[in-house]
Amino acid sequence: MAAQRIDLAHPASWPDRLREVTTALAAQVETLLDGTGVHASELAAVNRSFAAAAEAQTRAAIGTHLIGAMHATRLLPHEATSIRRDGLSMLTDEMRDGKLAAAATAYPHLLDDAGADLLRRSSPLVWQGGGVRRGLLWVVVPFDVEDGDVSGLTPLMDRWGGEVINWTHHPSDGDRAAGLVEALSAVSRPTLVELGVTVDQIPEFGCVWWVAVGRLLGLPGAGTEWGLTSAVPGANIGEFVTPDHPRWPAVIDRDDVGGDPGS
Repeated sequence: MAAQRIDLAHPASWPDRLREVTTALAAQVETLLDGTGVHASELAAVNRSFAAAAEAQTRAAIGTHLIGAMHATRLLPHEATSIRRDGLSMLTDEMRDGKLAAAATAYPHLLDDAGADLLRRSSPLVWQGGGVRRGLLWVVVPFDVEDGDVSGLTPLMDRWGGEVINWTHHPSDGDRAAGLVEALSAVSRPTLVELGVTVDQIPEFGCVWWVAVGRLLGLPGAGTEWGLTSAVPGANIGEFVTPDHPRWPAVIDRDDVGGDPGS
């Protein structure tokens, strides 16, 4: 990856300026909390004016560094190659259609043109209206699969298609659509894609500061998810953590993510 990536899960590895700012904020937070233990996500509500200033200070301290994050998905071999080269994009109709076209080209015996069209019409972008997904790229922060509980991500890894295809729904051909996804799932791999996010990509409500302070203080729940509205370029893609990778989280059993044809 081109720029240094900050792993918010491990404060000892942070750049000096970020560690200094976060340490000072943590001291102030402990005073505000007055010894009361809270979930990390509750920090932003302790004092809203303090939270706004803390967020600005934290983002300034991060500067041009990348923040380590992860994207949970299930990839066909050609998709892994494409992501390494081109990066990850937001969920759009064009992205979905390109994903289906590439799968049909690579696996014509599993997905023909009619099947691709059925999956397009069964996509969450159609039946769900796209409000919670369209134009967004969802990532989880921090990337700490070594010791974090990411079992809630398993639904995104047990079936091929990601959020743009995975949850198929069709009023008349729902079973066939689900069968097509299952067939492609059998030749794809559950994958945690490591990536780097710039400060400019973090949503206004992203709240980096309480994740950092929460990690420093050892508070529970010091992690979050962001819906990015811009793409992550290939240069900012890191490792692909699959079930045979040493960083694959022990809390996720292979059977819970549909197995791994690559093993």
